[in-house]
Amino acid sequence: RPLRALSRAAPLRWAGDAMPTCRVNAEAPASLFYQVHRPIDLRDGEERGLCFLCTGYQTEGYTWEPQVQHLLSQGYICATFDNRGCGRSEKPRYRYTTSMLARDA
Repeated sequence: RPLRALSRAAPLRWAGDAMPTCRVNAEAPASLFYQVHRPIDLRDGEERGLCFLCTGYQTEGYTWEPQVQHLLSQGYICATFDNRGCGRSEKPRYRYTTSMLARDA
């Protein structure tokens, strides 16, 4: 099934190229690119739940694509994001810690 971004997710900040981002982590702020995917052939109210898929350090959300496809086929909504410092997320110029990345999620 094709993926479809859910446009009503919040909070949204639409950049010049229409990328959904959210500002996270007040202690070490960064803007993270994210996507919310929902099954395209289910009516409202038929979703089974939300899966928040969080990758490891220096990983982008697209790595979850096989899992997202399977979960969509089972009726789940899926949220993925690019960690700070990689992909389409902000790349602050300071050292990242695992605690910082955990707070981002």
